Amino acid sequence: MIGQKMNYKRYNDILKNMPAPITLDQIPKVKIDYKGLIQYAKSKNMQPGELSDEEKNMFFSEGKTMAWIRENAGYSMNVNS
Repeated sequence: MIGQKMNYKRYNDILKNMPAPITLDQIPKVKIDYKGLIQYAKSKNMQPGELSDEEKNMFFSEGKTMAWIRENAGYSMNVNS
């Protein structure tokens, strides 16, 4: 078992730096037409995550937008779009 202690230490360090889990009360309440979103993405030969925010906004109810979701998230979101 040579080298196992070194791997354990690295793993333990990763666990210490891992962010806390996201709880349900931290996720903004939004109604999304997932079926429509997926069908729309497929029609454009894309994955849903590759769609622009404007395209995703078409599938949120109650006037919610991706910008609103990011502003109201109870946690830090790293988004590259």
